[in-house]
Amino acid sequence: MKVEIFRQVSERLPREVLDRNVDFALLAFEPVDKDLESFPILQDELVLIMSPDDPLAKRASLRLKSWASNHLWHITSKLPRGTKL
Repeated sequence: MKVEIFRQVSERLPREVLDRNVDFALLAFEPVDKDLESFPILQDELVLIMSPDDPLAKRASLRLKSWASNHLWHITSKLPRGTKL
């Protein structure tokens, strides 16, 4: 058996599966294509980091809508797109 892992833009992956270029894909969202089967396999935890001086740092808990529209946030990866792992 040969296993290869590729990193690709998530929006392209449903088409890659439908075209049989890959056997399966892991996505952070459920695709809308009726020709694909999907089910959740993990529940990811995200951690929000901020300066201790930020007003939100004083709160015991936060809802996404209370900070997402008012604060800059950025998710990045150290690997460039299309990198073969």
